[in-house]
Amino acid sequence: MAELNELQILAGGVELEVELRDGSKTTVKVQQLSIRKLDQWLRLMGQEPEQVELCCAQENGWSDNVVTGDYEKLVALMEELNRPTLDRWLTRLQGAIGLSNDLVQRGMAAKKKAEDLGQSVPSSASAPA
Repeated sequence: MAELNELQILAGGVELEVELRDGSKTTVKVQQLSIRKLDQWLRLMGQEPEQVELCCAQENGWSDNVVTGDYEKLVALMEELNRPTLDRWLTRLQGAIGLSNDLVQRGMAAKKKAEDLGQSVPSSASAPA
């Protein structure tokens, strides 16, 4: 795989010529997805052809027409452009979920402690706003 050109990435993606099964060639742009589209890409995990089509802005079923060797190049470039950002986003998300879970656990522990001490603990429905 060629060295990624930062200017190409900033311009929306890296162009790659691929051969189709009918012998014709076409140039597609493999995109570095926005964070909103990374969410869609994540939901397509396990559906690699659909991920390729998303990253190349191609219609559903397009990847079936790409010869195997060039399809593999598209997959490698797609991963290289998008996997690092996805991994960082998932790490941040995991941290946020972990923080939320930690706060819930601490809240539950505080409620139990108050109940053990015989103190009344208001429910969230009756808590002042």
